[in-house]
Amino acid sequence: METIAVLNEKGGVGKTSLVVNLAYLMAAEFERQVVAVDLDQQANMSSILVPDVDRDPSVAEVFRTRGFTLDRCLSDAVVDGAPVPGLQVAHSNIRLAQALREIPVRTNREKLLQRALGVVKTDYVFIDCPPAADDAVLNAIYAASIVLVPVQMGGFAANAIQDVLDLITDVKGYETPAEMLSNERVVFVRNMLDKRVPSLNQKVNAALAPIEPFLAKTTCRVASAVSHATIAGKPLLAEQPDAPVLDDYRDLIRELLL
Repeated sequence: METIAVLNEKGGVGKTSLVVNLAYLMAAEFERQVVAVDLDQQANMSSILVPDVDRDPSVAEVFRTRGFTLDRCLSDAVVDGAPVPGLQVAHSNIRLAQALREIPVRTNREKLLQRALGVVKTDYVFIDCPPAADDAVLNAIYAASIVLVPVQMGGFAANAIQDVLDLITDVKGYETPAEMLSNERVVFVRNMLDKRVPSLNQKVNAALAPIEPFLAKTTCRVASAVSHATIAGKPLLAEQPDAPVLDDYRDLIRELLL
């Protein structure tokens, strides 16, 4: 089982879109068994894949109930009113925020998600993380076999890279980011690339040069179709199956996971 945590402390870099579309493609086209875990209290991923995010139990119980296992809050993803074969969701809702504030005082609090995942039988777990460094993110990093960090190619989201590396280093228990990177699988992916602004892309690429060995070869282009699908509350493949950006997602899956 591969567990992929998709995170960046900066918001607006396309984390949720990546999780939704990679997980859906992996199940619908590549016919793998997939679990998508929503650790963001805004529940944007859950609202796309789960009809009723307010129902309990939710992923909040991982942090609130001792010994809770994730299989107890899994449900089939539903798109266009029909279950998606091979794709299950551990959904989030507003109760996650309170659960994180009230985690019982105890050691190894960063291991709660890993323990909850222990009984789950699947091929891939995708974890959507909030733009923060809270206990949810620490749990995602600790549980992950792959940390996937989307870097937005518009604006200057690349300046959050060192913060992400330091956070992963601390959670994984290494002395330095260099030591961590030599032992863990951390992949940065250039996301939302707009070829119309080459000068900006060149600046961001220059900033990414020090971590080039850890950059995915695949780059995901910016596409209005992704936003339209999100507004429609669907994965892109279900909303616009001929969207060119889907080829980027497929290439990323093949590069990293197959």
